[in-house]
Amino acid sequence: MKITKRQLKQLIREEKQKLAEGQMGQVWYECMDALQAMAMENYVCCLCASKALEQCGQGPGDMSTCCQLIQDCIDDGLLMAVPHPKCSDVTVYVAID
Repeated sequence: MKITKRQLKQLIREEKQKLAEGQMGQVWYECMDALQAMAMENYVCCLCASKALEQCGQGPGDMSTCCQLIQDCIDDGLLMAVPHPKCSDVTVYVAID
């Protein structure tokens, strides 16, 4: 099967994009693991999610990114939401054993 230069360049672009997405996914799972490790020691909040992102080299996260990290941890069964022990109006997150 012959492919043109144009088709080859397109294939290379697509493969580079897949590789970049895979690497970002790996980093995201590392951030989730870091947040779960923090939750194993104590409860966590959005500030902790930002710290987990920093630990993985993603810089401090904005509120949307931090909330997405927490939600992904909840969806994967790593964390669950509970009321803060001293202030029941505040939600914090704990690791699921």
